[in-house]
This record gives sequence, structure tokens and C-alpha cells, in this order.
Amino acid sequence: MSKRLKLFLVCVIALSLILAGCGGSETVETGGDEVEDAGEKTVRTDLNFGLYGEPTSLDPHDAGDDCTRTLVYQIYDNLIREQPDNTLGPALAESWEFSDDGTEITFYLRDNVKFHNGDIMTADDVVFSLNKALESSFTSRVTTAIDSAEIIDEKTVLLKLKHSFGPIEQCLATANMGILNKKAYEADPEGYKRKPVGTGPYEFVEWKSGEEITLKAFEDYYKGAAPIKDVLIRFQSDPNTRVVSLEKGEIDFTIIVPVEDRTNIDNNPNLTLYPYDGTAVTCIRFNNKDKVFSNKKLRQAIAHAIDKEAIILGAEDGYASTLETPMTKAAFGWPENFKNREYDLDKAKELLAEAGYPDGLKCTITTSELEDYRKRAEIIQDLLKAIGIDAEIDSLEWGAYLDKTLTQRDYQITSLNMTVPYLDADHIYELFHSEMITKGRNFVLVENKELDNLLDRARESIDQEERKKLYADVAELWKEEVITIPLYVSDMAEAAHKDLKGIVPQRIITEYNLSYFYWD
Repeated sequence: MSKRLKLFLVCVIALSLILAGCGGSETVETGGDEVEDAGEKTVRTDLNFGLYGEPTSLDPHDAGDDCTRTLVYQIYDNLIREQPDNTLGPALAESWEFSDDGTEITFYLRDNVKFHNGDIMTADDVVFSLNKALESSFTSRVTTAIDSAEIIDEKTVLLKLKHSFGPIEQCLATANMGILNKKAYEADPEGYKRKPVGTGPYEFVEWKSGEEITLKAFEDYYKGAAPIKDVLIRFQSDPNTRVVSLEKGEIDFTIIVPVEDRTNIDNNPNLTLYPYDGTAVTCIRFNNKDKVFSNKKLRQAIAHAIDKEAIILGAEDGYASTLETPMTKAAFGWPENFKNREYDLDKAKELLAEAGYPDGLKCTITTSELEDYRKRAEIIQDLLKAIGIDAEIDSLEWGAYLDKTLTQRDYQITSLNMTVPYLDADHIYELFHSEMITKGRNFVLVENKELDNLLDRARESIDQEERKKLYADVAELWKEEVITIPLYVSDMAEAAHKDLKGIVPQRIITEYNLSYFYWD
């Protein structure tokens, strides 16, 4: 509806009230907008969110991808929650305290917190949820240091750790650690994945498979009902579709804006671009158990054949910075001055011959149909061709891609953007420790005792300087073994209608709290 037509309707409504002799102010709703009277500005109470994929489940403990985590973060709440200023603060727990050795945390729960079905949250719900999270491989990225949870009394919960663990509060604040309604879950575990019951700022309304999910503000939310009352999450895998929808006003907010569209959005008077430094790590990932790529010399050869700047220019239009380590740059423990293998075709060809492939070889790059994935695969294909490696590209729909690489682990080479759950170098533990082949997401299938030892010592140490040294040693080991080839960290951006406020770009991209959004 145009602004001119809205103003006309407002005037007609106001005039009819006067002629009817009505005193005071009356609210009239028109198409999701609220109009106080002819002199007041229109205030919307709805939000259309363009999301780049469809969730797989609405159970936080089944959330293995960012689209799923983005949704469950709205429906559930945590003991500890990210605040608008990106700090951590109280949520379902009003306060907590650590034992002297840092291996136990006592949580004091908030009174009278309601689930969306009206049930009051109890310590039983919290302990059930925390222990259930420990059983899931999807949550292993944030639960590997946790031993168990138990009830002390109806308002107090004890969380036991396997050892002191610095990032534990960050882990508990992630989307994977939402608190479930025990009774509702146990009544229908499978149904719960499609009709969840949380305590979060938004409650579930409807899921149209392949199209959209509808949420509404939870009026009994313990922090007060969110300003945005109705949220429609549209699944738009094509980034161009999302941008066009934003420009047409069909959606109001989207994340992961394509680099080629950022200038146009920034110059559009009706939109606001929110750029920020990303933390997701983009690497070339090898199947270390593959009969070909288990050859360390071959992996070393490929490392010298990769021109990171060429990939950044071709796949990201230059909106990224090169990465030398498997740890993201923003994480504690990232070895700032470390240098990995350099781009050197002569060295690459020499190592390829030493690996037993003087005449090159054939292999397959498994990738997603998403544009940045496709571009990256094509550039890597060209770079490998320069040293005699003939790489075929196997391009898959997003869900099929994740299934083949993360679940089946049936691939040779892939290049995957991986978000980090917390900003500590320990975030690589869940991806590369040998125990995580069966317990987590070590889908590169690396088994290296020296690496395991370094990762174990680094996460258990309470000496921060010692931890930095250990992660520097991890980087040196990476240079030798070439478990993966770190490429870059992307510069990120999200975009919104100019009148949508309360948007704080999140370095951990799944932690968007829509309850902070409001219309100006």
C-alpha cells in the first residue's frame, strides 16, 4: 500500500469518527499496520524475514545447520542469553556461580517462567534438556566439556563439567542449548520437531514445508512481549530472489547478503545495509580417509596450488580476508603471526610427483548449488588443472550436499563455510579431534594423536598464555599435515527496511534475536 493511499485512508477513518461523535482515540488495524489517529505515524507490528534455507527440525538438539539454529533461537530460551550489546547475561537462570575449581556451575532459575502451552518451567525441564543435549551429535560442538546436569531443588540446577572450560558460558548461550518442555516432548518426540513448545520470545504457529514458517510473539514472555507481533520466515535459497524481494518490500530483513548486491542496497534510500566482520571459516576440506587424499604429500601439493586471493576475488568479489589457520581470526588463541604454505606452482608440481602422481590425477569436488559454493568450486577446479589435477564438480542441492559430506562423509574434496559456535580457538575441537568422528562433526575423518593431545591440553588448561602456545603448535601441525586448507573469513552483511530498528549484526550468525527488532 502506498504512503499516499494510507494517508487518505487515515483521513477517511478519522473523519468518520468525528462525524460519529466519538471521543478519544481508537486504534484501527489495516494490513498489519496500527494507526492511532490521523496525526500519528503508522507503526507496523509484523515482519517478513527472508531466510536462505529451510530448517530440518525445530528441536534445538537436532539443529545441525544455521537455518535451523536461527529458527530455534526465537522459539526457545537458554539459561544464559546473548544481550543486545553482544555480551552474555541472565535468561532462564537469574544467576549462577562456579565452584572453586571451575568444574561445577550452580544455576538459580527464574520464577514463574511460562512455556508457550502455559506450563511453568521447572528444574526438571532444565535438567532433562541439558542431559538430552548431551546425547545428540548435533550439539557436540558446544557440549563436549559437559558431563551431566542434576536437580538440587525445584529452583536450582547443578551442571557438572569434565574439566574447567573457559567458553562454557558462550556454549550454553548458543541456539543448540534451548530448554524444552519435558512433558510435551515425551508425549510426542517426533511431533515435537514440527510443533515445538519453548519459553522463548516467539511461539510456533505453522510450518508450510518448502515455503515458510509462521511465529507470533509470546504474550507471557518473562521479559515482556516482543514489539514485532507476527513473524513470517520465508525460505528463499536463491540469494537474488531474497534481494529482489527486499527491494520490492516483500521481505523486510535478510541475512548473508550477496557481495555483488551490497552497493545497490547501500544506495537504496528505502533500505539499510549492515556490514560486519564475519567469523565463519571457509576451508578446502579433504576426506583424510579417502584412498587418494589420505596421501599427505598430495594434500601438501594442493595447498601450494591454491591462490587464496584469486578465490576471494572470484567467489567473494574481494569481500574477505585470507586465513592461515583453521581457527577463526576473532577467536581467543588465534595465532596472529602464523604463516601457512604459500601459493607456489613449482613447489606444488614437485610435491605432486613425490606423492606418486607425476602425470596428475582425476578426482571429484563435491559442492552445493549455492552461488558462492559453485563459484569457489569452479575456481578451485581451474587452480588444480594448472598442476595436472583433473577435478570433476559434483553440485548438489543444499540438503543433499550436507547429507553427503557431513552425514555420509562420501566425498574427496569439498569447500564448506563453517560457522563457529563460540569465539575461542577450542571451536576446532569438535571438528578435528578423533573422538568427534563418532561423537561430533569430524567429517574430514582426521585421526592424529599429536593433534588430539594438543587440543586436549589446550581446552583443559587454565593458563591462557599456555593455551595460546598450544594453539600456535596446532597451526604448525596443520602446516605439515594439511588436514584442511584454510582459505578466508568473509566480510558479512545483512539488510533491512530502513524503518526496521534494533538490528545488531551478530558475529555468530545464528544468534539473531528478533524480539529486539521494532519498527520506527
